[in-house]
Amino acid sequence: SGAAVAGAKIEIYSESTGFRRSAVSGDDGRYSMPGLPVGEFTLSASKEGFQAKKIDKLALIVGLRRVE
Repeated sequence: SGAAVAGAKIEIYSESTGFRRSAVSGDDGRYSMPGLPVGEFTLSASKEGFQAKKIDKLALIVGLRRVE
C-alpha cells in the first residue's frame, strides 16, 4: 500500500565493493545510514508479514539527500 512500516530490516549492498550495511526502520518507517560511500547499491526492505521490496542499481551521489 506504500504505508510506512516500523521495524523493517533495511539492507544496502554494493556488489562491486562488497560493502554492506543494515538498519531497522523507526516507528515512522524512516531509517538513516550516514557515511555511505559513493557508488551503486542494491537496497532491500523486509519484515515478517509484509512483501519484501528490492531496488537494484540505486546510485548514491555526493551531496544528494532525498526526503519524502
